Amino acid sequence: MEIVATYVYQGWPENKGWCARCEGHRHQRGFIASLSDGSAVMLGRNCGQAVFGTSWDHLEAAFKATRSRQDRLLELDRMAPIIDRLLERLKAWRHPAQKLTASHRRFRAEIPILQQKLSDAVAQAGGVLTVHVRERDAAEEARRAERGTGGDEPVYRWVEKSVHRIAGQGYFAARDPQALVAESEKALKEVRAAQGDTDARSLASLKQLKRHIETAVENLQTVAAVHSGAGAFFEPRNLRAIAEWANEARGAGQRDLHGHFDADGEELYLETPDGQVCSMGPPPDLGSLDPEVLDLAAQLRPSASD
Repeated sequence: MEIVATYVYQGWPENKGWCARCEGHRHQRGFIASLSDGSAVMLGRNCGQAVFGTSWDHLEAAFKATRSRQDRLLELDRMAPIIDRLLERLKAWRHPAQKLTASHRRFRAEIPILQQKLSDAVAQAGGVLTVHVRERDAAEEARRAERGTGGDEPVYRWVEKSVHRIAGQGYFAARDPQALVAESEKALKEVRAAQGDTDARSLASLKQLKRHIETAVENLQTVAAVHSGAGAFFEPRNLRAIAEWANEARGAGQRDLHGHFDADGEELYLETPDGQVCSMGPPPDLGSLDPEVLDLAAQLRPSASD
């Protein structure tokens, strides 16, 4: 016996599927089975269990596993030409990805503390740069005056103030886009290589191939975010605001921001206390990303949920 379909009636309709054993229409759940002689039979859940001695849960789980495996095989067949085209077009992403990785390495080498603080702001605060400023606490002074305590002494408090929202936050989505592109190429090649032996692959193995595809797509979307973010991040206006924030933050107590920051055009500068000048600018000769890559990657999304 092989299950070829299952049925479940939602609610409790008066007329349900006909059962070959009890010849009734009372079963809310059941299945259609293909028998060894080639015939097919429709049975309700309990009747089917009584006839074949197999639990409904076991039959349903086995059927769903078979159907899921078939769906994944069909998905792989659909994706094969897309992956081939994607791998070919993805070669054009290697150069920009290498330039972006080199840019982050330069940032880490030149002004590492600023790179880390900006990364943290993007990850934890929506890219908002803040400083803590000391200001008069008028409300507390009024309360003390009402109670007759504190005299005329001013009361101060520390308040967090938003200074600037970083532009081009996608630039900080990953520090090694080159590795992400390489990882995506490797994953997609493994999927294509596996399509020659899908008959021998288990459902778990097919699920792993699906995860390879998902990882590749996510990686490429991240690389695109870094590339797009780089253009906005290195705009002169953004760099000037970052330099002003860093100087203000240092003055407000962030002593790890040593030296004086400045910006000129698309270059960000740090003059250290010992007179050394460090700089950070946009990646040279970055180039563009082939937009077809993301279009093809979007087509690798499953055509149906499984």
